[in-house]
Amino acid sequence: MKNMKKIEDLKLFLDEFEATFRPLYVGAGERQFEALTTGDEKKYAEAVEFEVKIQNLLSRKDKFIEAEEFNRLEDLDAIQERQVFEIYRAYLSHQADPELMRQISELDSEVSQDYSTFRVKKGDIELTDNDILEILENSNNSAEVEEIWNSSKEVGALVADKVVKLAKLRNQLAISLNFKNYWEMSLVLQDFEPMKLLQLFDDLDRLTAAIFAKIKHDLDEKIAEKFNLSISELAPSHFGRYFQQSPKIFDLDLDATYLDQDLTFLTDKYYKSIGLSIDKILAKSDLYEKKGKNQHAFCFGIDAPDDVRVLCNVKPNAMWMDTMLHEFGHGVYDHYLDKNMPWSLRSPAHIFTTEAIAMMFGTLSANPTWIERMLDKKLSAKEAEETALMTKYDKIIFSRFVQVMFRFEKDFYENPDQNLDDLWWKLVEKYQCLKRPIGERKGDWASKMHIASAPVYYHNYLLGELFAAQLRNYIKANISANASLSNDVKIGDYLKERVFAPGQKYVWGDFVKSATDKELTPKYFAEEFCI
Repeated sequence: MKNMKKIEDLKLFLDEFEATFRPLYVGAGERQFEALTTGDEKKYAEAVEFEVKIQNLLSRKDKFIEAEEFNRLEDLDAIQERQVFEIYRAYLSHQADPELMRQISELDSEVSQDYSTFRVKKGDIELTDNDILEILENSNNSAEVEEIWNSSKEVGALVADKVVKLAKLRNQLAISLNFKNYWEMSLVLQDFEPMKLLQLFDDLDRLTAAIFAKIKHDLDEKIAEKFNLSISELAPSHFGRYFQQSPKIFDLDLDATYLDQDLTFLTDKYYKSIGLSIDKILAKSDLYEKKGKNQHAFCFGIDAPDDVRVLCNVKPNAMWMDTMLHEFGHGVYDHYLDKNMPWSLRSPAHIFTTEAIAMMFGTLSANPTWIERMLDKKLSAKEAEETALMTKYDKIIFSRFVQVMFRFEKDFYENPDQNLDDLWWKLVEKYQCLKRPIGERKGDWASKMHIASAPVYYHNYLLGELFAAQLRNYIKANISANASLSNDVKIGDYLKERVFAPGQKYVWGDFVKSATDKELTPKYFAEEFCI
């Protein structure tokens, strides 16, 4: 009888949590979306107000004690066990001084606004991020590229001191919860064992080092020729903004493939071809550039599966085709979550599993068969060969950049007072084989917005690549042999049933095994890209 009473108390606890937390979560998401799409300071302030309310709710000591007690209960059904565990983790991460959490939220919002409103100028002309990327990718004028690259890094100098302060506040929060620092706390709360994850990254480093060395040698020769320089004269600016994807070295011009295309139409057409509708997501999304709007791309599962939105700044080029497929990949994952699941479990199994879906779809923008089926354009044999090589280069190069991000954040939170510019360039030299620029640098590391605004997150992108490779392998072996993952509703049916609908029903390790019949492994990534 005593345990029955506890179960009844748990049901009331779960109902109360949804009734109080859900409207705040939805309200915060709505204001954040409005702020990022308009640049309106009032909306940023309103978003902060909601975040503070959420923090106040989750910081309640009495509710944390209840959650902790319920989390120790035995004889719960599987759904109740997952619900109470996720709610317990949410409360645990907020058991710190409310004033401290308010300071973090306010400073985080201030830094986010700094990034959103910063603009690079070329003479008297303000450049958008799209303009910057176009120059860095297409110009063969070394002086122009260096000027724009350096200008794009100025936002780092602008925010660096604030980001260090933010890191120290986050560390203060983590230490108050008995963690060593914010990096460790973040990984544990993401359900990772930090040292095991570090070992995985060491394994991936060894796995990709040899093939990356070959790729970098090839790039050095081609980029030196493009800029009419010797290899010894090459600088980081010649490799793109962060060297997280392959510079344009191939004759293939995928941008030209998409120049006359409506990317929103193509995105809709593709998802419908595998039985996934994005009509409701499109109706609520904001997809094109406008003054004051954040220049990046996001998917907002504001109240999934009913209210899912995408923010983009679409231009008719290959990068934005990839981005549209990527962000709407997040979108369909949220949109097809099982509405019969408790609200607290209506989110992807893990951060990296939704990244896997987004990456799996985004990669299709450079798939020759996909291009032929969606655009009715056939690439030549040479073009098809180059797209495969470009995709391989992109995946390996990106994996090396994530090594930099992952290890930088680890060392950053272990000691935010160290010379961070030196740390950043040491890691870039080691994992990306780029020479640090001559002269003193200030805040290059902080120009990467994720370090401030999405801290201790980037590793999930690389884990997503591993899972995406595993999903592709499973689909081709068991669902559809279609190399372009298009025009086959069986693919959508599989994803809806085995990947999207379960939400957080399982811990991520069990989910991966349930979806693909195997534990997460780098094997399929290696088979696909490291040969």
